[in-house]
Amino acid sequence: MTEATPHTIAATVIDCVKAEVPAVPTDVEQDAELAAFGLNSMKVVEVLFGLEDAFDIAIDEDDVTEDTFASVNSIVTFLAEENNVADR
Repeated sequence: MTEATPHTIAATVIDCVKAEVPAVPTDVEQDAELAAFGLNSMKVVEVLFGLEDAFDIAIDEDDVTEDTFASVNSIVTFLAEENNVADR
Protein backbone atom coordinates (compact mmCIF):
# COMPACT_ATOMS: atom_id res chain seq x y z
CA MET A 1 0.00 0.00 0.00
CA THR A 2 1.28 3.47 -0.86
CA GLU A 3 1.94 5.76 2.08
CA ALA A 4 -0.45 8.69 2.23
CA THR A 5 1.10 12.12 1.89
CA PRO A 6 -0.20 15.30 3.49
CA HIS A 7 -1.42 16.46 0.08
CA THR A 8 -3.49 13.34 -0.54
CA ILE A 9 -4.82 13.43 3.00
CA ALA A 10 -5.83 17.10 2.56
CA ALA A 11 -7.39 16.36 -0.84
CA THR A 12 -9.43 13.54 0.68
CA VAL A 13 -10.50 15.78 3.57
CA ILE A 14 -11.62 18.45 1.09
CA ASP A 15 -13.58 15.84 -0.88
CA CYS A 16 -15.33 14.67 2.29
CA VAL A 17 -16.16 18.23 3.35
CA LYS A 18 -17.35 19.19 -0.16
CA ALA A 19 -19.70 16.20 -0.17
CA GLU A 20 -21.61 17.84 2.69
CA VAL A 21 -20.81 21.51 2.04
CA PRO A 22 -20.68 22.10 -1.73
CA ALA A 23 -19.86 25.80 -1.19
CA VAL A 24 -16.32 24.85 -0.10
CA PRO A 25 -14.09 25.42 -3.13
CA THR A 26 -11.76 22.65 -4.24
CA ASP A 27 -8.85 25.05 -3.85
CA VAL A 28 -9.92 26.29 -0.42
CA GLU A 29 -7.12 27.76 1.70
CA GLN A 30 -6.28 25.00 4.14
CA ASP A 31 -6.47 27.40 7.11
CA ALA A 32 -9.83 28.88 6.05
CA GLU A 33 -12.64 28.58 8.58
CA LEU A 34 -14.97 25.90 7.20
CA ALA A 35 -17.90 27.30 9.18
CA ALA A 36 -17.79 30.34 6.89
CA PHE A 37 -18.79 28.03 4.03
CA GLY A 38 -21.65 26.46 5.99
CA LEU A 39 -20.06 23.59 7.91
CA ASN A 40 -22.17 23.19 11.03
CA SER A 41 -22.47 20.55 13.74
CA MET A 42 -24.98 18.47 11.77
CA LYS A 43 -22.77 18.41 8.68
CA VAL A 44 -19.66 17.66 10.77
CA VAL A 45 -21.24 14.33 11.70
CA GLU A 46 -21.64 13.46 8.02
CA VAL A 47 -18.07 14.60 7.26
CA LEU A 48 -16.92 12.40 10.13
CA PHE A 49 -18.61 9.37 8.55
CA GLY A 50 -17.03 10.22 5.21
CA LEU A 51 -13.57 10.45 6.79
CA GLU A 52 -14.05 7.14 8.56
CA ASP A 53 -14.97 5.48 5.27
CA ALA A 54 -12.25 7.19 3.24
CA PHE A 55 -9.44 6.32 5.66
CA ASP A 56 -10.89 3.07 7.05
CA ILE A 57 -10.69 4.34 10.62
CA ALA A 58 -13.02 4.80 13.58
CA ILE A 59 -13.15 8.27 15.12
CA ASP A 60 -14.25 8.57 18.72
CA GLU A 61 -17.12 11.04 18.91
CA ASP A 62 -15.49 12.57 22.01
CA ASP A 63 -12.69 13.77 19.71
CA VAL A 64 -15.11 15.70 17.54
CA THR A 65 -14.79 19.32 18.56
CA GLU A 66 -15.33 22.66 16.90
CA ASP A 67 -11.55 23.15 16.86
CA THR A 68 -10.93 19.76 15.23
CA PHE A 69 -13.23 20.61 12.32
CA ALA A 70 -12.37 24.31 12.05
CA SER A 71 -10.25 24.01 8.89
CA VAL A 72 -8.75 21.51 6.49
CA ASN A 73 -5.44 21.82 8.33
CA SER A 74 -7.02 21.12 11.72
CA ILE A 75 -8.70 18.00 10.34
CA VAL A 76 -5.48 16.78 8.69
CA THR A 77 -3.55 17.37 11.92
CA PHE A 78 -6.20 15.51 13.91
CA LEU A 79 -6.15 12.57 11.51
CA ALA A 80 -2.36 12.37 11.57
CA GLU A 81 -1.97 12.75 15.34
CA GLU A 82 -4.97 10.86 16.64
CA ASN A 83 -5.58 8.25 13.94
CA ASN A 84 -2.12 7.69 12.39
CA VAL A 85 -3.55 8.31 8.93
CA ALA A 86 -0.18 9.45 7.52
CA ASP A 87 1.32 6.09 8.51
CA ARG A 88 -1.11 4.04 6.40
